[in-house]
Amino acid sequence: MASVTLLVSSTLLEKPQAPVSFPSQWRSWVITSVTIEGQDRPVYLWGEIVEYNADDNYSCRYNEQDLITPGPNRPADYCDYSTGIHYMVNDTKRPRPECHDGEAIDEVDLGALQWPAEVSRGKYLSTDQVGQNKCDHFLATGVKVNGKNYQVDVWTKEGEPEIVCQISMFVPGDKTHFTWAFDGFSANIPAGVTDCSKPLRACGTNSDGSVTNCQAKRGVSPEAVLAALRWCCRPGNIDCAPVQPGGEHFEPDTVYDHADWAFDEYYHAHREDQGDLACDFGGVAELITSNNTSTTPQTKKMAPRKRNVLEALFAFNTHLVCDASKPLSFPIPTH
Repeated sequence: MASVTLLVSSTLLEKPQAPVSFPSQWRSWVITSVTIEGQDRPVYLWGEIVEYNADDNYSCRYNEQDLITPGPNRPADYCDYSTGIHYMVNDTKRPRPECHDGEAIDEVDLGALQWPAEVSRGKYLSTDQVGQNKCDHFLATGVKVNGKNYQVDVWTKEGEPEIVCQISMFVPGDKTHFTWAFDGFSANIPAGVTDCSKPLRACGTNSDGSVTNCQAKRGVSPEAVLAALRWCCRPGNIDCAPVQPGGEHFEPDTVYDHADWAFDEYYHAHREDQGDLACDFGGVAELITSNNTSTTPQTKKMAPRKRNVLEALFAFNTHLVCDASKPLSFPIPTH
């Protein structure tokens, strides 16, 4: 009887490779959940879009939502590591968000996020269905974060270890489990489709650090400015209570100063959809751009360094998405 030789490709016998790093730029909807053994529902479940771009030296998050008790989107952050400035919109529920800028962060060259060595040497367990993708499952133990040894389960897209599907971690013996699920993870950020710089634009801060405001032209008659101010303050436009008697912007009590405040509020509420036309008001307003030197922090240039994936995830979770280099604590996340 003739013998039959079965030829099996060596690639079919190779185990999937554990991840070493994230892509140098990536964007994903990230769902962070905290569960406690014995409880049916998560104690924390939030989603947000996270964007990380080591090539252009920035990171950001936006569209943050409470998925247990839905409500308006929460803050947005944009960190420019070239200038060392963290721009933050801390309230997206108002037509013009309250904004903070000038907060100093480390001025660093980001580099791609690196996995801890224990994860890169992780044991392959299986290939599982995670969301819409088949993902390779790796197990790592003894991963030290904040002085504690975690067990970390990582799923990466089958055959593509840079594309992350899900990360789960817990301290053995502890009932609290933390999970980050990545939906729509993309290893490149197409130009023109991201809202990452929205916090800058919403705050009136331009990419070069300058600030643009809308104000009444001083050469226009008070009557013309007043007519535009009345239109601006109509219901559905701007709530002008702050420039009414007793309001926080009533003083100085001139039609030009009141118009400056109202025009600028309207401009920042509508500049996304109307552009410069949001500062026109029949020709009585103009845009003024000035340098934001008073709030630009002086930061020392730091040496390039590798950033740890798990530290960064803890940072996302504790609202330090813009600076994973800060000392991190890890309580159950709260708002």
